[in-house]
Amino acid sequence: MRIFQFKGKNKELYELPLNVLKIRDVHLSKKSDELGYEIFLIEDRIKELYKEAGNSETESEEVSIARRIESLIYRREIKLSSQISLENEYRALSNLIVLKEHENDLKNAGIWNSLSGANPERLESWLSRMNLRDKDHNGIIGEIISITSESADIRDDEIDGGLEHILKNIKSVRNGDLDPKNAVPERMHDNFRP
Repeated sequence: MRIFQFKGKNKELYELPLNVLKIRDVHLSKKSDELGYEIFLIEDRIKELYKEAGNSETESEEVSIARRIESLIYRREIKLSSQISLENEYRALSNLIVLKEHENDLKNAGIWNSLSGANPERLESWLSRMNLRDKDHNGIIGEIISITSESADIRDDEIDGGLEHILKNIKSVRNGDLDPKNAVPERMHDNFRP
């Protein structure tokens, strides 16, 4: 995540103007949507290749198509990983905007100083896990107080889609046991689906 780095490395929370944060918020949202669309296009191409592989006449052609599918799945996973990072950054930034919108109340409650003095990495981690947009004033205060008692819980997703699995799906498509639309691995991104 980079929400504190886009304006300069060691900027404190109170130094980031609300209008700059909102512009960055729009930029991240747009970038995430663009990645989502690219993922959608890759998934459609994977489906087309499964269909094409179902009509292949030789094992060599089948393996060639399987390798292209494997390559596309890898590209999709990389883009999906980037999109997840962007969405985490977007959520953190969105929460930071909520904090800035309540800055005066937080200063009056004595909470702002502890936030502005917090470790930037820990604050970013906390902001990326919370959702302050849907909370009322008291809910926001409660969540902010919880920053001192929570620790980051980071989970890595595995990349799947081995060549053997793809070849098995191609045979199933060819035999009519599997629709090409259902041949794509389950961890698909559903944004931009018609």
